[in-house]
Amino acid sequence: MAGLQTKIIVMDVGYRYTKLGVSGDSHPRCIIPTTFRDPKSGTVKSVFDYKKPEELYNNFVEFLHYLYFKKILISPKDTTVVVVDSLLSTIQIRETLAKVLFCHLQIASLLMVPSHVVALYTLGVPTALVVDIGYQEATVIPVLRGLPDLYKDADAEKAETVKNLSDKAIEDIKVRLCFVTTLDRSRKIDAGEEVRHPPCVDYNVSGSEMLRVSGKIRETACEVLFQLDNDEISLTLMLLNALTKCPIDMRRALAGNIFLIGGTSSLPGMKSRLLNELRHYVKTPKYQNKLFIDSFKMHSAPSKENYTAWLGGSIVGSTEVVNMHSITKEVYKREKDIPDWANLKYNTISVDK
Repeated sequence: MAGLQTKIIVMDVGYRYTKLGVSGDSHPRCIIPTTFRDPKSGTVKSVFDYKKPEELYNNFVEFLHYLYFKKILISPKDTTVVVVDSLLSTIQIRETLAKVLFCHLQIASLLMVPSHVVALYTLGVPTALVVDIGYQEATVIPVLRGLPDLYKDADAEKAETVKNLSDKAIEDIKVRLCFVTTLDRSRKIDAGEEVRHPPCVDYNVSGSEMLRVSGKIRETACEVLFQLDNDEISLTLMLLNALTKCPIDMRRALAGNIFLIGGTSSLPGMKSRLLNELRHYVKTPKYQNKLFIDSFKMHSAPSKENYTAWLGGSIVGSTEVVNMHSITKEVYKREKDIPDWANLKYNTISVDK
C-alpha cells in the first residue's frame, strides 16, 4: 500500500462548500462550509470575505490548515494537490490559493483543472452541455471534445435574503423543504388560477423557535431560476442561447448530452422541469428556425450532484495527467506564476521554424 506521502489530494473550494479527499476515492472524505474561525475576533467568517489580498491569503492559511490537520489528517508537505477550479474563479483567488499551498503548506506539485471539463470524466464522454447550478450562480458551458466552447452565467440566487435567518438556515430550508414544480402548475400559478399547494412544514430554527414554511413557498421558491431577469434571460434560455452560438454540426450532440451538476440541480423535479421547458421554448419562433432540435436528453450523474466535479478531479488524479501537467514547487518558486486558461502564455501554440 502506498504511503500517505504519495497520496494525491483533491480539493474543490466552492463559494459555499468545500469538498476534500484523496484521488481514487469515490466520494470526498469531508464536505464542509468554506468558513473558518478568525483567530483575532473569534467569529466564523467566509474565506472569500476579504478586502485586501493579504486578508485573503490569511483566510486561506487558516482554512487550509484546518482542512488538513483537523479534517483529512494528512500532512500536506511533499504531496500533490489537484484543485477543481471554477470557470468564474478570479485570477487573484487562484494565485493566492497556489501561494498558500506552495509557500505555507509546502506541497510538491499542483494541478488546477476546470470543473466543467473534469465533470465529464465521470461519464466518459468528451462532448456535453454542462449546467452547473451552484450556490452563487448558474453556469452553462458547452464542452466540445473535451474543450470548453463558451460560457453563460446568471445569478442562481436572485431573491433577497430573509434578514432574520442565517444563510445556513436558508440553505437548509431550500435543501430539505423546497422542490421544483411542474411547468403546468407553474403556468397556473402565474395566471393566478386556484391551485392546491402542498402542506405547510414547521422548521426548527433553534431549540425554542419554529418557522412555518408554507406550501406555496416550498413550491415556488425555485421559480426564480425559470423566470426572466432584467436581461430577459432564464436558466432555460441560457441553455438554448448557448446552443445557438455553438457550431451547427455540434448542436444536436450537445442537446442529447445535457449534464446537470451543482447542489441546486439535485432539488426534486429540477431535471423534469428543465426538459419540459426546453421542449416548449425550442418550438417558439425565436428558436424554431435556428436550432432545428426536437429532442433533449440528460445524463444522470454517477454521484451526488454537489460533488460530481470533485469526483472528476479524483479520476484525473488517478491518471498520468497529473504528472504531465502539474506545476512543481521548484517551477512555481522560479516563475511565481501558475498556468491559467485565460493567459495566452499557456494557451499559445509555438511552431518551430
